[in-house]
Amino acid sequence: MPFLKRGGKPTLHYVIDDCTDAWRDAPHLILQHGYGRSGVFWRSWVPYLARYYRVVRPDLRGLGQSPLDFDPHVGMGVDGFVEDLVAIMDALGGAPVHYCGESLGGVLGIVVAAEMPGRLRTLSLVAVPVTIPKATQQAFGCGHASWQEALRALGSKGWSNAIQVLMPATCAIEVLHFAAQHDGVPCREL
Repeated sequence: MPFLKRGGKPTLHYVIDDCTDAWRDAPHLILQHGYGRSGVFWRSWVPYLARYYRVVRPDLRGLGQSPLDFDPHVGMGVDGFVEDLVAIMDALGGAPVHYCGESLGGVLGIVVAAEMPGRLRTLSLVAVPVTIPKATQQAFGCGHASWQEALRALGSKGWSNAIQVLMPATCAIEVLHFAAQHDGVPCREL
């Protein structure tokens, strides 16, 4: 499980799953999770996709196994996340990649496609909001003026913990514990 260490920049963790034929030069496919998750989110997709692609599953800065070695009050924005993706693409050799992003990961893919179209071979989006309803914006604000203000005030783990109350009451306890263990999010008292 590689870590990408960059002087003065956040350290990034990523996993490469490659079950392709050794004689094929298989393309990379980046699977980017959304906020409050980790690369483990894609675990059920890997067995199929890794047969055809070199599947790369990065953890966003400060999430999953990517350490919190930066100031989260200034480092948790789209520009930083996109910069991290480009650094991972460069570490993979710089060739255009297939990209699939979920939620915030999809938004980041849209930014890369718009600003650096030569970096992507394809773009696939999973559960990516085109617009965010006002009620959702307010819920994700956790009593603050915006999601960004809530992140600044609570930090990423505090914010993730605060929104766990948005999980449906029917959500299995195992799901909450799994998320807490794999995404680095503290689980509320259950």
